[in-house]
Amino acid sequence: MRAVVIARVKEIIRLHGEVGDTFLSAVMKAVRVGKLLTECKAEMVHGEWLPWLKANIPFSERAAQ
Repeated sequence: MRAVVIARVKEIIRLHGEVGDTFLSAVMKAVRVGKLLTECKAEMVHGEWLPWLKANIPFSERAAQ
């Protein structure tokens, strides 16, 4: 029984570390998406942004903000 508990503890620690890695990766990707959207918006003239966003991006305007 002790070996089972030790194995579970090791798995908990491993999984917890992976969650942290995954979270950090997701945050970094979200920041990159934001930078890319900002760059795209900066290249557009007034009034083009929302139509472009709706036609090209698969998430809401609010999520893009």
